[in-house]
Amino acid sequence: FLKLGLVILLLGACVMLWPVKGPLEGATAPEIAGKTPSGSEWNLANYKGKVVLVDFWATWCGPCIQTLPHLKQIYDEFKDNPNFAMVGVSLDAEPVEVLQFSIRGHIQWPLLVESGRTWDNSVAQAYGVRAIPRTVLIGKDGVVFKDNLHGRALVEAIRAALAS
Repeated sequence: FLKLGLVILLLGACVMLWPVKGPLEGATAPEIAGKTPSGSEWNLANYKGKVVLVDFWATWCGPCIQTLPHLKQIYDEFKDNPNFAMVGVSLDAEPVEVLQFSIRGHIQWPLLVESGRTWDNSVAQAYGVRAIPRTVLIGKDGVVFKDNLHGRALVEAIRAALAS
């Protein structure tokens, strides 16, 4: 049993380290439309021709909070590029929580939240989100360029998508 457990552990580590194609890559990006906690409308259709980074997250998700410094670096690096946009889709149920968190955390990109909905958030459902944090990078053509990348691989994918 010990050997079997070790093999399973090693295989799990390989799966986590080996870059695999995300489930949406190459598919047309599902529609994203919603409201920010302050009530502003946001719609993916308004960003045709741009590379859009979508981050699925929640204020109660520890790993999501750990990725925020890197997402802030990404935002700071690409925010002035007219061909780039970024949006967060929160799985929090209360818009006020997201608004307060964004103010405290100095989050400058738009955040969408559906009041009273968490895992059944319509955008999360359309994208098949089953775990967070999750990122989806949509290319200028409206097709998912990369799905579920983080760290340096995400930055490299953004650069590649902007160059294409």
